[in-house]
Amino acid sequence: MNQLKEQASLPTYSFGPFRLDPAQHHLLRDGRNLRLPPKVFETLVLLVERRGLLVDKDELMKALWPETFVEEVTLARNVSLLRKALGDPPGQDQCQYIQTVSKRGYRFIAPVTEFAPQANQSCKSQAIESEISGLRIPDILNSQAPLLDTQNPKISPRFLWTGVPVFALAILTIWWISFRMTHVKTIHSIAVLPFVDESKDASSQYIIDGITEGLINKLSEIQGLRVISRNSVFKYKGKETDAQVIGKDLKVQAVLISRIAHQEDVVTISAELVNVSDGSQIWGRQLRYPISDLPHVQDELAAVISGELKLRLNSADEARLARPATDNPDAYRLYLQARYHWNRRTPSDIKNSLELFQQATEKDPDFALAYVGIADAYNMGNNLGVFTPRESMPEAKVATTKALVLDPRLAEAHTLLGQVKSHYDFDFPGAQREFLKAIELNPNYAYGHLYYAGGYLTPMGRHAEAIAEVKKALELDPLSSAVSNYLGMTYVWAGDYQKSAEQFQHTIDMDPTFPLAHFFFVDCLTEIGKYEQAIQEWQRGALLEGEEPERVAAWTAELLRAFHTGGPNGYWRKNLEQAVKEHKAGTGGSLVLASAYARVGDEEMALEWLQKAYEERENITLVNSDPAYKSLRQDPRFSAMLTRIGLPN
Repeated sequence: MNQLKEQASLPTYSFGPFRLDPAQHHLLRDGRNLRLPPKVFETLVLLVERRGLLVDKDELMKALWPETFVEEVTLARNVSLLRKALGDPPGQDQCQYIQTVSKRGYRFIAPVTEFAPQANQSCKSQAIESEISGLRIPDILNSQAPLLDTQNPKISPRFLWTGVPVFALAILTIWWISFRMTHVKTIHSIAVLPFVDESKDASSQYIIDGITEGLINKLSEIQGLRVISRNSVFKYKGKETDAQVIGKDLKVQAVLISRIAHQEDVVTISAELVNVSDGSQIWGRQLRYPISDLPHVQDELAAVISGELKLRLNSADEARLARPATDNPDAYRLYLQARYHWNRRTPSDIKNSLELFQQATEKDPDFALAYVGIADAYNMGNNLGVFTPRESMPEAKVATTKALVLDPRLAEAHTLLGQVKSHYDFDFPGAQREFLKAIELNPNYAYGHLYYAGGYLTPMGRHAEAIAEVKKALELDPLSSAVSNYLGMTYVWAGDYQKSAEQFQHTIDMDPTFPLAHFFFVDCLTEIGKYEQAIQEWQRGALLEGEEPERVAAWTAELLRAFHTGGPNGYWRKNLEQAVKEHKAGTGGSLVLASAYARVGDEEMALEWLQKAYEERENITLVNSDPAYKSLRQDPRFSAMLTRIGLPN
């Protein structure tokens, strides 16, 4: 009740075509409510209340964030969003509403009319009137024939027959609108589809993809909002989009469809947020940005969309949305180019991405995400064999550490640091801390859950929890072949070969062209004794990967012959023979040889090569779960190695 009285005592303001009602949190333009993020709205109220006066930046920040430390750039982003909502041009020479006083603060310069608190109802009525179609209460009130004779206080018959029903209808309509507006279901899940390039300029595709990915990353940082990951939404790139169908496929409540065009130095974005349940438009707008403002595009879009989704943002969320990754356009372009190459994930593209990420940090040494990119490139390069562990993992650690010094809230950096601690340092408690911190900061980051499963839970033998984490990753990235495939392997490590086979088959059905699904399926099939099918899956994977058909056919025939003549042991000895050849040629690692020797039961050689893999810091964190080493599990020397690594026996 006290809060209602306090709100009722607030005045309203009028300036230009706008009406500002602080009590109702309304900014109206021509009867239409412009929805602003909470802190942006509060910024406007503070400036209007002090109109004509210079309001210092420190004073504004203390008023807006009284118990939270925020950087000055957060306030600047609030003012930038406010200017766009009011239609104020960015240049100070032509501003109509908000003037920037360099290095000091801001001043609201437009003429303002203040209305006493009792006039608040006029602002509310204006908002309600804009919701009602075909009902003009003011026309009734201004009718020439009196509804109530003030000279003779008798109720007019016309009022009884016309006024009472109309007013009753008005009251019911107002009540219904109020009920509907206060009971609108908050959107808790969204998919951001790849921006459509209307310019059709292939040379700038990296910019289009980068803006999409940047917006996904920004929205994913909002607590309480589930955002579908990049890998899944990019499955729809270049395809006709039916927002409702896609939204239902991805199990989200809203879908953002956007088109982007660029001419010379201007970027135009047409965006539409669609409600999946009924296909209605939640929000739509056309936005124009100078090309130099690209680093800020996803920040502003994320702030506007979060407001339209009726999300309650805490101060940390608002600060994250307001803070650009970099203010250097050249550094940002290099970063977008690097991400474009990194997402292609070929050896040459990974090398190119590393160079571009490094150039971005040279342009802006405080660009935290670019350092994350460097670590990403080294980590992926290590996985693909582009770099050795000793070449890549220490460099990844340096880059993630630098990123976290610049921005301790980067979930991606914590995740990658967890990978280094697990796979290279064998510091599993440290790895767990980093993975859990990443998930706490951004529960929407699919690879945070995935790497937690593979980098800590599976090595610790906590298989049920590992499976649950990979499933969480798959909920966030439902169309990702890589995540689906990893769930199949997680079932293998847990010893559930039936579910593993079902998962691999699901991955192949989802994307028959994904070679790793066929390669990983081999491990499951050999465990359940289906060697001939395993050989066929290897053959399909090799052909999809682009190996020469003649070589693939020859090796397939050799494997089948070895199995038919020597059974499973013949099959594994043929694999060992090939592993020895590849190691001598410099294309195979020590861990591959250790696994091959263990499969044929040569414990001495298996342990010798495991020791070399440990010394070379290869990723041996899964040896206690890998079925290849079943024959070694009773050997005390194997147990001693697990203890030395930090793994449970």
